[in-house]
Amino acid sequence: MPCVNDDGSLSASGLALLRAVSLSQNETVIQKNSGLPLYRVRSGLRSLENAGLLTTENNYFFLTEEGNKLLKRYQ
Repeated sequence: MPCVNDDGSLSASGLALLRAVSLSQNETVIQKNSGLPLYRVRSGLRSLENAGLLTTENNYFFLTEEGNKLLKRYQ
């Protein structure tokens, strides 16, 4: 299941991951905060990064400006 739908909206797992990234930055804590299995977190983070919604540096994940804007639409 993709994190970002063809129309640019987020799937449930994509939204859970963006929310988790906004609270924390490393993969392990993101997994705990999202409630998703680690394999889904890893693939989802890659998908969200490829969509330009987050960035990574030294294994830490951060929302981009676009990721923050999209997350705000869901709050």
